[in-house]
Amino acid sequence: MSLRSRLLVVLVVVVAALVTSVTLVVGYQRDFLIDQIDTELSSAGRLVMVGDPALLPDVVPSAPPSGEPFPAGPISDLFVGVINAEGTLEALTRGQLLDDVPDIDVAALTTELAAVDLVAASPGVSLRPFTVNGVDTDVRFRVRASPLPGGRWAIIAQPLGEVDDT
Repeated sequence: MSLRSRLLVVLVVVVAALVTSVTLVVGYQRDFLIDQIDTELSSAGRLVMVGDPALLPDVVPSAPPSGEPFPAGPISDLFVGVINAEGTLEALTRGQLLDDVPDIDVAALTTELAAVDLVAASPGVSLRPFTVNGVDTDVRFRVRASPLPGGRWAIIAQPLGEVDDT
C-alpha cells in the first residue's frame, strides 16, 4: 500500500471519529439543556401551584382583545396559563422576554390529559414535559401540564430558543 493510500485511510478514520464525537457531544448537550428546562418548569410549577394559590384564581382573566399587547408581566421567559374545565387555554401571565406564546393543541392535550388517572393526579404531579411550536414564530416551547382542582390544568411553558441556538 502506498504512502498516499495509508494517509488517506488515516484521514478518513480521523474524520469519522471527529464526526462521531461531535454528534455525541451535541446530542448529550441538547439532552442536558432540555433536562435543565424541565427542572426549571417543575420548580416554577410548584411555586405557582403551591407557593401562591392566588396566581391560579377560580376566575381566569380573559385574554386582551386581538391586536392589543398583553399586560406587563414579570421579567421572565415563562408563559403561565390554565386549561379550564371547558378545555380552553387562558393565559394568566406572559413574561416580558417572550416574543411568542406556545401553540398548544388544547383538544389533543385534553384527550391525553383525560387518559391520566385523576385519582393519582394531584397538585404537584404533572405530565411528562413535551415540546410544541410557537404561534407566530419558529421558536419551540417546552411545556408542562399539571392538574388543578375543578378539572383545570396549569400550563407552564418556556421557549427552547437558547437550546436550539446552542
